[in-house]
Amino acid sequence: MAESAPKSDLPNITRENSRSKTVSTPTHGTGEDEIAWTRGYSDDYWNDPVTPLFFELLGDQLTEIVNIELNQIMGYFTPGSQKTDKLLELHHSHAYFNLEVLKRKVEYEIPTFLRNDDILNYFPDGDGRYGKETMKRLPFQLGKRLIAELRVMLLDPSGSITKTAKAYKKWTDRVFLPFWNKFNLQMTEVAENGAPIDHLKLADEVDHLMADHFRLVRYGIPVHNIGMNLLTQYLLNRFIGQEKASQVYPIMISGLKHRTSETNERINHLAAQIRSLPKLRSLVLEEPSESLYPILSSKDDPEIRGFLDQFNSFIREFGVRGFSRDVYYPRWYEEPRYVFDVLRSLVKDQLKDLSVIEKENQRRREEVERQVEEEIKSKPFGLLKWKILKTILEFARTYIVFREDQRFNLDCWITMNRRIYLEIGKGLKNSGFIQDPSDIFFLTRNDIGKLVRNEYSTEETANLHQLIMDRRSEFQKYENTTPAKFIQGSREFEDPVRTEFKTFKGIPASQGILKAPVRVLNSIESISEVCAGEILVVPRTDPGWTPVFSKIGGLITETGGILSHGAVVSREYGIPAVTNIQNACQIFKTGQVVRIDGSKGLVIPNDAEFRHVKPVYA
Repeated sequence: MAESAPKSDLPNITRENSRSKTVSTPTHGTGEDEIAWTRGYSDDYWNDPVTPLFFELLGDQLTEIVNIELNQIMGYFTPGSQKTDKLLELHHSHAYFNLEVLKRKVEYEIPTFLRNDDILNYFPDGDGRYGKETMKRLPFQLGKRLIAELRVMLLDPSGSITKTAKAYKKWTDRVFLPFWNKFNLQMTEVAENGAPIDHLKLADEVDHLMADHFRLVRYGIPVHNIGMNLLTQYLLNRFIGQEKASQVYPIMISGLKHRTSETNERINHLAAQIRSLPKLRSLVLEEPSESLYPILSSKDDPEIRGFLDQFNSFIREFGVRGFSRDVYYPRWYEEPRYVFDVLRSLVKDQLKDLSVIEKENQRRREEVERQVEEEIKSKPFGLLKWKILKTILEFARTYIVFREDQRFNLDCWITMNRRIYLEIGKGLKNSGFIQDPSDIFFLTRNDIGKLVRNEYSTEETANLHQLIMDRRSEFQKYENTTPAKFIQGSREFEDPVRTEFKTFKGIPASQGILKAPVRVLNSIESISEVCAGEILVVPRTDPGWTPVFSKIGGLITETGGILSHGAVVSREYGIPAVTNIQNACQIFKTGQVVRIDGSKGLVIPNDAEFRHVKPVYA
């Protein structure tokens, strides 16, 4: 833990490479039948830069449990096929998903009438094997889908939409949290009494623990979360028309409480405390963020000590969070400067009253829901239609909350792995095998296991040093970039930029229309520069970015869809958001004034003509 970090109750490791199937470098071929890969799906669920080690840690779970094991249960694919077993590819330090697997998912799980722009965004424009137009026309395998549902009921009943969320909460309370709460003790015991190989065994135990997380998440996110939200949009389109539906749907799934919203509320409470204390406010605005924790710790002022108690309480509960999910990056408890960067941004401008925002969002959601209910009930069979929609809508809301809550457990898992592998890295550095403990993140688990068991020759160890340097160099090169959306063989390609009369078209993610200057951020390091009312333009968002959403006026992202973290949190704060604007961080410049229409997914530079339709429901 860094010297400046507050004390934490957080847990402190290696593991045998028993089952790694993912790879850490691209293996593209050139044949016409070569698998194509998409970053589009990653944009919603794994949009961070990725180190080779974490590509295995998360990738193996997704490949084996979410893909292969689930497909066996549902009876979709025959295991052993390269085209369907290999779920992931690591390219330019970003995760890409197998388009053949996603194509099969569309064919077996998503009826043609539900294939909207958000789903089709995973695929390239045009026809061809994986084109959007092909996906629209792809016949839905209803028989296989019905058989799959029966197989899930018999073989994995927790996969039922009525059971998954409850089963996950039960697992969290009875299995995950008890393990998490004793992890500190386990780390201490291994450090005092064990050998590096015992750290590997603890890592295997953590890996095994998380398997049940993914056995529930495989239904909760790709099936229930996506499925119920697609169905909600479809029913709204059918019952009230597409134009009205596009406006009311984001409102009807807003105002939800989850661990991400709770994190942001607590940070805003800390910011309000700072603003109320002039001496503390001056320190936060004037001192470097990396120095603030030790400076505040040295003060005897009762008000500052009181704030520090609240800050430490926040770190104990939420310190596992970070601005990225990769284990390479420090968590908040290690580097509280990242929290102070956010606090500095919130303190320097007038804060919005979150309780007022929350009440207004709730009022607006209830009013829109009432109006939609009245309109639907006025139609033939309206009462039945409303009851169906209301039931589906509640499932959609449930699994949006599920998605945000499971991410907090994932952050705890990331923290455990980071601590374990850094401990191994320290031991390998002391033994002269690697030059820095963080080099561990640029090795595979097989490499780490061999190093721990001292199975590499001097020449092989020297080769590993070069490999680490090469991998780290590539990671740093692409760390804050958004690489090509699609790859096939050695070819990279993109969808064409969607513009018309200088209007940029993305995915509408949160309703609202705003004209304001933009603030382009390629890195979390600059988050303290964000000013109130600006439209934030970023490559991607993560829960660690979202506390500043309480002060921005709008959001534009290069990646993601209507269910991405940025979209979800934008709706909670009632700010317009447009996602999936290709190269947005290069197109727009800080200070440039644009208009953003979150209902239609449009971004219009100020010198362009701006047309919009008045919202149907005020």
